[in-house]
Amino acid sequence: MGEEGLFAIFFCINLVTDILDGLIARVYNMQTELGVKLDSLADMGLYINTLIGGFIFRWDVVEPHILMVLVFAFFYLSMELYTFWKFKKTC
Repeated sequence: MGEEGLFAIFFCINLVTDILDGLIARVYNMQTELGVKLDSLADMGLYINTLIGGFIFRWDVVEPHILMVLVFAFFYLSMELYTFWKFKKTC
């Protein structure tokens, strides 16, 4: 198995754990403000890793749509920066 396969496996593990942690927190009433922040941070990491994986392993698929990817990244980062500037926190 190559690097792309390992990336796919870790990506899937990340998705499953993201689903499970929220489910477990709700079922056992263990929701905390720290948990919400960590979940948002983990989601942001997933988005970043998805982009990096696309650029590294599937550039042939990403390249025709690079303008839209960059526009999305610009607006996403703008939203995060504005939120941080206005509320002094992210998400």
